[in-house]
Amino acid sequence: MAWLTGFSYRKSHIINAANNAGTNYQVKIVAHYGTGTDNGSDVYLNSHARNDFGDVRFTASDQTTLLDYWMESKTDNDNAVFWVEVSDNLSAANVTIYIYYGNATATTTSNAVNTFIVGELFPDATHWTPLAGTWSLVAGEGNFPPAYKGVHDGTAGARKSSLSNYSPPADFRLLSRVKSSVDNSLANIVFRAYDNTNDGNDRIWVRLDQRATSTSHYGGFHCFEDVAGTEYNRGYYDFDPVLNQWYHWEILVVGSTVKGYLDDTLRWTATVSRTAAGYLLVQVEYQSGHDAFFDYICIAKFVDPEPAHGSWGSEETSGQQVSKTVVEYVGLSSEGDFTIDNFEIADFNCFETYKTLGKIRKEYAGLLDIRSRVASLHRIFYEYVGLIETRMIQKSLHKIFVEYLGLKDDTYKRIIALLKRISWRYFQHPKQHVEVEN
Repeated sequence: MAWLTGFSYRKSHIINAANNAGTNYQVKIVAHYGTGTDNGSDVYLNSHARNDFGDVRFTASDQTTLLDYWMESKTDNDNAVFWVEVSDNLSAANVTIYIYYGNATATTTSNAVNTFIVGELFPDATHWTPLAGTWSLVAGEGNFPPAYKGVHDGTAGARKSSLSNYSPPADFRLLSRVKSSVDNSLANIVFRAYDNTNDGNDRIWVRLDQRATSTSHYGGFHCFEDVAGTEYNRGYYDFDPVLNQWYHWEILVVGSTVKGYLDDTLRWTATVSRTAAGYLLVQVEYQSGHDAFFDYICIAKFVDPEPAHGSWGSEETSGQQVSKTVVEYVGLSSEGDFTIDNFEIADFNCFETYKTLGKIRKEYAGLLDIRSRVASLHRIFYEYVGLIETRMIQKSLHKIFVEYLGLKDDTYKRIIALLKRISWRYFQHPKQHVEVEN
């Protein structure tokens, strides 16, 4: 059984297939620090992870190939939101991935750039070209400082834009956090833009409107579209945003449908005319001094319906592979018998164990010569426990008991002495017992 080195716990998770999802689809997983019932995107780590979730890793179905992921947010000792890029083809079949945790020395390897089509955390502004207004990076702002800030400079024109050099697809999921610090400011993210001008026609944008609410749909979270120079309000959620408060956006764009989630709640579903891919911009409106802040802009794949979360496996530990070997292949009566404090030869069912060893030699190890007992044991530890070292079984045993289970040397030596007694009893010749060092 393969295992990601250095991590004590894991759970498996099935992601169900969906048409056109393909490879490298990003799925959301919410990891909870404490206990609970795993369901959908929610998984509980039973207080076995670091409280900052820095030791959480994800692997592909082979159990060891690391998957790219981004930790979007976290609250220590509570939960963390991850986006995981599933490398296998989700159009073809359901896919199993694994979440690993339980490594006190690990730190996060979260990486938005590797995880998404666009993973813009604004470490710099190299992907952006200001077209109008004043644009800069502001240290200390947002969850991923610096934030990207636009300020209306008072020159002619209501909208001041910065153009990205990204090329997002026509359909996508957009994640962002947005705020303004000045009353009456408007903060926009523009997508599917026909051209790369500051304020051109034929484009769609989502807005955080800092004005007081009114019957004209001022104030709130809105979706607009320009069609040949005429602007339409395609979706709106009217409320009075709080100054300097970050708002989380999740925008789902597929075909002629755009859905807007504000702080994880669906606020509108809009129908738009423009369905082609286009330019990506950020904007601030509409008078001198008005501002807009963008913490991050991440763009992921999106299909509708998208791959659904399937079942979660039970929590496994790295020591279970050792217990499995001892219980199933050596013949302990139950996994509960494998306790270090009471580990004596009396714990073995002698007759059943002898039959088990014979079955291993003949069926599992493929050895017809019953005298090849030591070779059989080498094969057991190599094939069924997954150890690399096959020539010296004492190294294999040390790796199992000390490195995998974390036992102290004195306990390890007691087990070695016991194994010598077992090898004498079942192999019945001092020259054929397992050679181990203590």
